Amino acid sequence: MKLKKSQYKYIIVLVILVIISLIIYKLNNKKEKETIISNKTQIVTNYSKFFTVDSSINKLVVFLENKDTDSILKVLDDEYKKTNNINTNNVYDFFPKLNDNIYAFVSKEMYVQNKNNNIEKYYVKGTLNKEEMDENSVFIGEYYFIIKLDTDKRVFSLIPIDKEEYEGVINE
Repeated sequence: MKLKKSQYKYIIVLVILVIISLIIYKLNNKKEKETIISNKTQIVTNYSKFFTVDSSINKLVVFLENKDTDSILKVLDDEYKKTNNINTNNVYDFFPKLNDNIYAFVSKEMYVQNKNNNIEKYYVKGTLNKEEMDENSVFIGEYYFIIKLDTDKRVFSLIPIDKEEYEGVINE
């Protein structure tokens, strides 16, 4: 059985498509492996991720302002709560006392560490400021956090840390 000229064209196009698909697959697979292997802490340059993580810390600040104990407990990392025996009675002992003013956390430095394909760990250094009516802010203190971001489930958890732990990780 002889193939017609048009059939040869279809076979050639099909072979080319298969080759292109294999090349794309190999390139994507290589990129994923590099992401898995890259456990090094790197400065965050993606503005979208930076502001997503920053806003997660500001959610905590709002929960603290509103004395929303249940929401605070939900955003705290489970392991952190278990290690420190955090519950509804003592959760406020782990945070600065916020009175009836408006506060904002401003991220100053942020580093990311890829734990696996869907978990990213962010190390954040920033300041907590009390917002004033005249558009000025009053410095309250410098604070440090680890934010675990699950990109598949689109959830996060927070861990307050101290300056030494933060610097230990970013200076590795």
